[in-house]
Amino acid sequence: MAFRACVRSIMIFWIIIALVTAAVVLAITFPLLRPGSAAGEVSASAAARGIFASQLEELERSRKDGALSAQEFESAKAEISRRFLKNIAGEGDMPTAPATKPKRALALVLCTFIPVAALTLYFQLGNPEAPSQTPELRAQALKARAEYQSLVDALEAALAAGKGDAQGWRLLVDAYRNLDEPAKVKDALRRATVDLPKRGLAVPAEFWAQLGAAEVGTAGGTVSKPAQEAFANAMAVDPKNIMARFYLGLAAQQAGDSAKAFSLWSALQRELPDGMPLKAELKRRLDAMAAPEP
Repeated sequence: MAFRACVRSIMIFWIIIALVTAAVVLAITFPLLRPGSAAGEVSASAAARGIFASQLEELERSRKDGALSAQEFESAKAEISRRFLKNIAGEGDMPTAPATKPKRALALVLCTFIPVAALTLYFQLGNPEAPSQTPELRAQALKARAEYQSLVDALEAALAAGKGDAQGWRLLVDAYRNLDEPAKVKDALRRATVDLPKRGLAVPAEFWAQLGAAEVGTAGGTVSKPAQEAFANAMAVDPKNIMARFYLGLAAQQAGDSAKAFSLWSALQRELPDGMPLKAELKRRLDAMAAPEP
């Protein structure tokens, strides 16, 4: 078991290294490989966002296939977000210079240099979270955290300037979660639900559901009216949203409508896959509701 866990950790590490390195290399060399034109513009950041989205999709597939546990999935997602945040923040949509020849030689050099430099730097610095790190490495880790915060600030500024999309807001929310700042998580989600429609972009159901959950946390576990509105919006986008359905059932229970809560939770419990913790939790709640009064 320990051996399998070790092998899986190593696999996750190299998956992250490969995905992030490929994305960074593409983001940097893409403008160099494509000839510019007077009529067209190439957005390196747009290409980078597409690669980042594909990385998340690949991780999600690995999670669904059982290759990654929920904890490993979240860890890998956080690591990719951290490494890729700098590429997303502050770049905006920068057109390439018009009528230029592809700089293939420079692109080839970068394709070789970037992966080597990244791996060299990693093995020189080591893991900043390791408990056995020296005072020097701890100082470097603190510096890295400060740099991470500066990247988050840059992403904040880019989103405030209207340069982002749903993926940018998702990165910001994840970043604040990594920094353990729930108030900023909630604020970022709320701003995303306002900003995206203004720019003609759809608000993902997960944003509404997470905002509702944040409202519940702020209200001390009560599914408040703002939370219910957020969950209703999530259901309007995705009627199968698990988080929204659970909390709307909880709202019904808290309002004294046990029949509605039982109906909502029963339907959700039937649809959840076996082995999912929420399925067991719902069964416990449903059994308690069905039990006769003492």
